[in-house]
Amino acid sequence: MVHPPSSIPERPWNAPLSLQGIARPFIPYVLTAYCAQTQKNDFREWHTHPFEELCLVEGGNTSFGHGGKQWDIISNTLILNHRGERHAFWNNSKKCPKLWVIHYYANSPTYAEMPYLGEAPPKRRIWKIESGQDVLFKGLFLKIFAEHTGQKKGFAMAESCWLRLLLLAINRWNENPEDHSVAVAQADPAIQKLWEMINEYKGPPAQIIHYLQDAASNYDSLRHHFRKALGYSPRQMLQEIRVMRAKHLLVETSLLIKEISSQLGFPRQHEFTRTFQKIVGISPTQWRNNPFQQKHSPLSK
Repeated sequence: MVHPPSSIPERPWNAPLSLQGIARPFIPYVLTAYCAQTQKNDFREWHTHPFEELCLVEGGNTSFGHGGKQWDIISNTLILNHRGERHAFWNNSKKCPKLWVIHYYANSPTYAEMPYLGEAPPKRRIWKIESGQDVLFKGLFLKIFAEHTGQKKGFAMAESCWLRLLLLAINRWNENPEDHSVAVAQADPAIQKLWEMINEYKGPPAQIIHYLQDAASNYDSLRHHFRKALGYSPRQMLQEIRVMRAKHLLVETSLLIKEISSQLGFPRQHEFTRTFQKIVGISPTQWRNNPFQQKHSPLSK
């Protein structure tokens, strides 16, 4: 089934974007970064938003709307949507893939030396990546996530640098599919696996330690390395992951806040709102109305 694009007008990706007077010293910068397991018959109809979207499809085939056309996407494929471009998602596959998604703000200078990202038309911003490059992508993703949610001095610059390095790697992969020169960010496989286990956990926060102890035989040792590498305990990371996922759902869906709260495993809406405001600095409703005003941004931590 072909899904035609809606009549929502496109906005050129490099058109000026009002940030309501908020200074941004490091560009590009991240709005959200999350990893989500899709389900059969998941869909997101044609829509636009005022930021870039980079997505890695892993572990199965699916369909994306991109550049006004529906594309069949196989595992280990990257898709880049510039802000203002219509895009969509439908999953009719029995083997439901994971989506590793980064929403970020960029401008013309960001892509000055990356023609495969900045100048390429939509159909040339769908890339099948080679074995090993997916590992690099996920390693850089984890570093971006850790800096974006962390508290270390210089995190804003670090987040921007890791994101720029990822974009540079993708541009080089297009110049030469065998290029593995950007290989500085490969995460410890055990830490990467533990992060993915936390990301996939659907139960109550109070039970996550028991879950991880049962799932990982060396958990007590691993959690110390995890905290040293990422700056959070596993339980703290669960909160950060769920709030990041909430930020995505608030801007990408029309779900009610109580529905988002329930979907993310919070037993009561007020607990979700309190956790969100504590971490982000503004309420879920304020974030939905204007994600660019986030207090938990690289400029205000």
